[in-house]
Amino acid sequence: MWTSLYKSTTKFKFRCGLHAFYEGLPGAITRTVSLVADPHGWRTEITCTTCGGHLGHVFKGEGF
Repeated sequence: MWTSLYKSTTKFKFRCGLHAFYEGLPGAITRTVSLVADPHGWRTEITCTTCGGHLGHVFKGEGF
């Protein structure tokens, strides 16, 4: 079973070779703010709400 996470219209070029999106579909992704800063600053982990799979991170000040 596939779960839709993003609309193609929310895709942007991040220049890292991976797909990048600035907005998930309502209820499709979960954002968990890290309680400890890493060398890049505070980050938010993005996971699939359905399966819990790791989708990436958002770092404060990234622009989106």
